[in-house]
Amino acid sequence: MDVAEQSASEARQRRRIRRTALLLGLVALAFYVGFIAMGVLRA
Repeated sequence: MDVAEQSASEARQRRRIRRTALLLGLVALAFYVGFIAMGVLRA
């Protein structure tokens, strides 16, 4: 594997990790907003 292939592979991996982190962040945000909404509606 030459340098160009290795850097392209690393770029793909970074992009996949960034997309996964963003997705997990959105899921966490949805739970957070959901708990706040439940607390407000029950009060």
